Amino acid sequence: MFALTEKTLPHGKKLYSVARLLQALVLVEAVETVNRSPLLGNLTLGYHIVDTCSDVTTAVAVTHRYLDDFNSVCSQEEDMDKSSSESSPANHDSRPGPGHFRSHHVVVGGYHSEISIAVARQLSIKQIPQISYGSTTGILSDKSRFPAFMRTVPEDNYQAQAIVDILVGHGWDWVGLVTTDGDYGRYAAQRFQLHAEKQGICISFSVVLPDILDDTELKDGIRSTVRHLEDNPKVRAVVSFAKPDHMMYIMQELTDNATGRVWIASDNWATSSRVLLNRNLSDVGTIVGVTLKSADTTRFQTYLDGLDPDPAAHQNNTILRQYLWSEGKDMTQPELGAALKKKIYPYAVFSVGLAVRAIARAVANLCANRDCRGGNNFKPWEVSAVWAVGW
Repeated sequence: MFALTEKTLPHGKKLYSVARLLQALVLVEAVETVNRSPLLGNLTLGYHIVDTCSDVTTAVAVTHRYLDDFNSVCSQEEDMDKSSSESSPANHDSRPGPGHFRSHHVVVGGYHSEISIAVARQLSIKQIPQISYGSTTGILSDKSRFPAFMRTVPEDNYQAQAIVDILVGHGWDWVGLVTTDGDYGRYAAQRFQLHAEKQGICISFSVVLPDILDDTELKDGIRSTVRHLEDNPKVRAVVSFAKPDHMMYIMQELTDNATGRVWIASDNWATSSRVLLNRNLSDVGTIVGVTLKSADTTRFQTYLDGLDPDPAAHQNNTILRQYLWSEGKDMTQPELGAALKKKIYPYAVFSVGLAVRAIARAVANLCANRDCRGGNNFKPWEVSAVWAVGW
């Protein structure tokens, strides 16, 4: 699950995210790398990429379709097992042939915590494992509510503490706080306020922006943020757990009396290239960002340099084909690779790649002494059991 598109103001149009496309391509490259390695023997991993549109409702609908397919596969397997028990073993092979009754065993994603929470609630009913490469809210650490959820990024309590350490180290004890009204924003802000209070940091104002970009109240929240900055010249630093597009709109609205501050950026927007849009950094102040553990991107860059720029060459990768037909139209190599490499987020290369490797090692463990060809002879919940022991 990848948030490949997102609705934007003012008309709710969909914005195609090249950065999210690259996250999906990290998964593709990581799967291909694992399949070329000796780790899985004669097995290979497959994948099916879906767009959540950065929207909880869309993600839930996608998950419902997945669960319908999963239930159908389970019903077919139960019928097959029943038939097998009533037949002579010598005359009946209970293993379906290649391509039959194949189901997805693990869900990778989502990126936003709100989406992962909604999806995890559904997947947990069937004990289907989910591994997120970007959801950091602490709520998801509750194993009584989300027993099948794992992630390759740290929860927000650590980030909140790191931000407080930055403020203390620079003597910024009078700050503003901006966040979004979602599970990620509320939890991160709450943990930050807790740690800030312990260090004697005063939060002069706190603004909670609507999580959805086409919410009619978002403009009011942005104006309120700017007014607070104008009315509180003592506030030298502003901590923000908002999303990149929220911050883009705030930066565009900053007046002369609201600029010149230090913005402490959470991992949500610290590395976003679109926050400043048509403004210079000197126009808004200083930005200090907190980001997640990153990886060497050399291998992934080589993969991008090797992509065929012809859309027709990617019949099995509709998201890449769509990009090449629109954004990448008429590009050739090395122009295509150079354009894509500008949007790489090194932390995503690490977290998405780690998710794929975790799945591959679990499958290798489960299938060491059984025939798993065609995705059979092990259940999704067994992947979670392996992670529970060795994560």
